[in-house]
Amino acid sequence: MSNGKFILSLDFELHWGVMPNRSVKDYEKNLEGTRLAVDGILQLFTIYGVHCTWATVGFLFYDSKEHLMRDLHKVNKPTYEDTSFDSYKIIPQIGASECLDPYHYASAVIHKIKETSHQEIATHTYSHYFCLEDGQNAEQFESDLQQAITVAKITNIDLSSIVFPRNQYNDCYLQICRDYGITAVRTNPTGYIYKARKRKNESILIRILRFIDAYINFSGFQVSDIEKSDSMYMLKASRFLRPYSNALPCLEWLKIRRIKTEMTYAAKMGKVYHLWWHPHNFGINTMENLKMLESILEHYKELGNEYGFKSINMKEATSL
Repeated sequence: MSNGKFILSLDFELHWGVMPNRSVKDYEKNLEGTRLAVDGILQLFTIYGVHCTWATVGFLFYDSKEHLMRDLHKVNKPTYEDTSFDSYKIIPQIGASECLDPYHYASAVIHKIKETSHQEIATHTYSHYFCLEDGQNAEQFESDLQQAITVAKITNIDLSSIVFPRNQYNDCYLQICRDYGITAVRTNPTGYIYKARKRKNESILIRILRFIDAYINFSGFQVSDIEKSDSMYMLKASRFLRPYSNALPCLEWLKIRRIKTEMTYAAKMGKVYHLWWHPHNFGINTMENLKMLESILEHYKELGNEYGFKSINMKEATSL
């Protein structure tokens, strides 16, 4: 039996990821703290020897509005029926540069991640593209992916992994990714409550059940094997690392126990445990969130010593 694997993937998106639901003003505290959180996360990854994939929205590769605007004509933009999903509509209002608007540009942060050992820069699509929402189509997604690849190459990054925004994907779009050399994708956990679906189909009941599952064993141990479909490695997510909650601090120990128990099971059984979150989740209560992450990483090291549990990023999973 092979040793278990520990995969971490982060959805690096800043305001582009929450734009359909929240303005900058609504989410400013989280966004303000994201860069400090990234520094803390990278420091912990270095201390504990953790490999990670940072799935990054293409807009974040720019350092100025001038450079972003120069490229927009190259993209066949999505025609969502619900225009709240359209990230292009807010571009006229964003700031002129990363220095003036750190919520919509992140070239300096991407450079810092790139220069940290064992960190992979992957794509979270160019525009935080919603692949299941009504109105958009495969041709528009292909154009979006092309531009994501192009803007990453400017910074000498060759994309080989993708994480779909809101975990929305389908077989047609996976084939497009294959055609452009993407070899690894994060897929959804097992079970109906984690199925990829449109936002309008995300019922309150489904959200409640996912919340419960984060604290108690409702869906079983969310561990997996590395699966290959044609030339694509399907890396199933295990669990979203929910940030520290001021409202429910008494439940934090249950959440961490749930994660550590699954990690232990994966290590013992030679399975994959794939944990993910957004850096902006750590933008508030940053110290509490970093302490929570360190507790998980300490457990990872213990499992590594006892069972050979190994940290890999998504790209590295394709070479096993």
